[in-house]
Amino acid sequence: MTGFIGTVLILGSLQFNRSQMTTFQADVEQVSQLRIEPLAKITETQTRYRLAQEAFVRGTKEPTTQLAGAAFAEALVHSAEAAQAWDQFKAEPVQFEGEQQTRDAVDAAIKGDDEAGQRLGVAVLTTANPDPVLVAQLTAEQQVQYDQLQAALEHLEMEFFWPALSQDVAGLNSQAQDTNRLLLIGLGAVAALGALITVVAHRRAARFERADERARRHQQQASAENELDARLQQALDMAESEPRVHRVLDRALGPPPHSCDVLIAGSSASSFDHVLATSDTATRCPVASPAECPVTRHGQELVTTDSQALDACS
Repeated sequence: MTGFIGTVLILGSLQFNRSQMTTFQADVEQVSQLRIEPLAKITETQTRYRLAQEAFVRGTKEPTTQLAGAAFAEALVHSAEAAQAWDQFKAEPVQFEGEQQTRDAVDAAIKGDDEAGQRLGVAVLTTANPDPVLVAQLTAEQQVQYDQLQAALEHLEMEFFWPALSQDVAGLNSQAQDTNRLLLIGLGAVAALGALITVVAHRRAARFERADERARRHQQQASAENELDARLQQALDMAESEPRVHRVLDRALGPPPHSCDVLIAGSSASSFDHVLATSDTATRCPVASPAECPVTRHGQELVTTDSQALDACS
């Protein structure tokens, strides 16, 4: 991109006329209006939906309903800004064959993403202890819808507008060389075009860099979790007795500051046995039997950020 933009700005001869200058500037302005401005709106839509998705995913992992609600509210703000940018793009006339079908695909993906997000939000926010299996299922469904939305926007960008922009700028380059203009006659118009292209290209490159970084971190985390699962499974297979299983779990859970207790009861009517703990005795779970434990009574995970919170275990 920088190469042929720089070529457009090459010095030429002082021989030109006002008509040529006016025509050249009009051509540059047309390229800006038909290519750069729609690309900027597409990029803004992609960016805002990405920010919404990051906030939404963060909300599903928050330990309290209050924190999840705040993250979801942030996601809704970004989604509204994305919808506004998309509406501004749709106000532009259709320029290419097949573009309308891609616009329709984006609209359908937005609708699917919104509906999946609403289902997930209800599952997370309307119950004190959301079902983790249901939340995981709805999260996966929402991620699929988001990926389809970004793929449709990417197709709109790369299939139509970027190729057209490259062709148009190459034409301006040829036009400038053929008429042998001086840099000064088109400096203002070409500089504006170059600045717009630079902004859009920079934002697009930054978006891909962030996506690559997220994918890299996700892959590293997944690899570490898979390795731990494999090693733990192998260690448990090698354990020949219950005490050996307890020792494997103790090593897998790790030392403080991570505090963890493992309690086992033979039945709901029996008492808990503390088989291992990574914390000091004073901070161990005081529950004596399954009947006293809200987790075993309800069969759902309970997460709190503060042991002194009103809804924390006591």
